Amino acid sequence: MLTSSALRSWIISFSPTNAATASPIRAGPGREGLGPLEPEDPDDGGGQRALKQALLDICKTDQMFVNTHSSVLVADNHPQQKVFRVQKEKRVTSIEPIDEQGRAGVIYELLGGSPADLLLPRNFLVVEGKSEFEFLSAIVRRFYSVEFRGIKILFGGGDIDEQTATLYAVDKTLRPLVVDGNPVYRSKAVVVIDRPNGEQQAKDDSFKTGYPYLFEEGRVFELPSCSLEEYYAPPFTKTAEETKLLGKERGKVAYAKSVGAEITKVQFESHMPVLAGAVKRCCELAFSPN
Repeated sequence: MLTSSALRSWIISFSPTNAATASPIRAGPGREGLGPLEPEDPDDGGGQRALKQALLDICKTDQMFVNTHSSVLVADNHPQQKVFRVQKEKRVTSIEPIDEQGRAGVIYELLGGSPADLLLPRNFLVVEGKSEFEFLSAIVRRFYSVEFRGIKILFGGGDIDEQTATLYAVDKTLRPLVVDGNPVYRSKAVVVIDRPNGEQQAKDDSFKTGYPYLFEEGRVFELPSCSLEEYYAPPFTKTAEETKLLGKERGKVAYAKSVGAEITKVQFESHMPVLAGAVKRCCELAFSPN
């Protein structure tokens, strides 16, 4: 698979035996051969998969090497297949095998090396609950639709009915984006959390310990109040007691939608600077839309 620099390519080995022992230098049993240099000629993924199956059938008795830039051929793994990276640096060519974890990076490179090329979000803004999600979605739609295009807001609650807005839920949402073998958004994602009350302090401390770089890089925005309702710009602000009552009546999400539809941009930026800063920071760190 050739990259734009033409200094790196990818070779797939198809061999009669398990590809784990395959070598790009020595062929296994049977005759060795170099396969099609451009096996991705079929434009559709189905055609490329059919061609790959044909190559696998041939390699029941013969070993074959294929030089390709097809993500389809790499993505569909097979016991008889092994991928090698061929890289030239300072006039020295190296060939090294790619393991299962590295294969995901290979596919990412082949598809452009940017989330925009995969039609993935340019960035993520992670909030605690559905109320924050609905409020900020309305704010972005009304005031920042151009700057925020291609950016996804996620809420960590997961349970819309119970409104479980906890740091644990945020952690569960954030982990696949920045930790679990997916470094694409590690330096991008922005998080909004409420100020912890006494019962939540231990979870808050654990969150800070687990994601120190988010705090160091200014990507965690903590509200000065324990709830979004208490942080709304006047005249939408609720007291702690009013917020509890709203929660009992399951009216927080509806109220968030209402405030998001009525608040002005001046009110939002002047009286809710933490959320305004989170939106701005998320846009600044997002991958380029081009």
